[in-house]
Amino acid sequence: MLRHPEHRLRMVLVLLAVALLAITGCGTGGTSHTGMTSAGAATQPPASPAATGSPAAGSSTTGAATVTVTLTEFKITLSTTSFSPGLYAFVAEQKGQLTHALSIKGPGVDTKTTPVIEPGGPSQRLIVTLQPGTYELWCPIDHHRVQGMAVTITVR
Repeated sequence: MLRHPEHRLRMVLVLLAVALLAITGCGTGGTSHTGMTSAGAATQPPASPAATGSPAAGSSTTGAATVTVTLTEFKITLSTTSFSPGLYAFVAEQKGQLTHALSIKGPGVDTKTTPVIEPGGPSQRLIVTLQPGTYELWCPIDHHRVQGMAVTITVR
């Protein structure tokens, strides 16, 4: 079947194209929500536009209450513990020696997550509107959450 050189070349090109599509995610433009680093450590899901270091296009932080969130091994410290309903900018500051990130989930807020913050990296912010109820903030990297990097807040 592959007696002619052009058949072999065509087969090699097809195999290369398949391999390239597999490596690049089939060219769909989609991204994986979880992954592994070369060292085998779980990586962080990508953040939504409002979870990046700057507000998303069309979003407003005018009037948002700023809450500084300090991330260290294996603790989350908030600059305030009293919350009323309204718009908040949670500013995650990486003060630890390991990579960290910040996730939040609660009433009206599906899980939102900052990009991964490397040690010494710039702070990242999450802009969310809090409604009355209970919210959890945690570090979604590896097993940091179960090691104590989680805090619950109540909005009243």
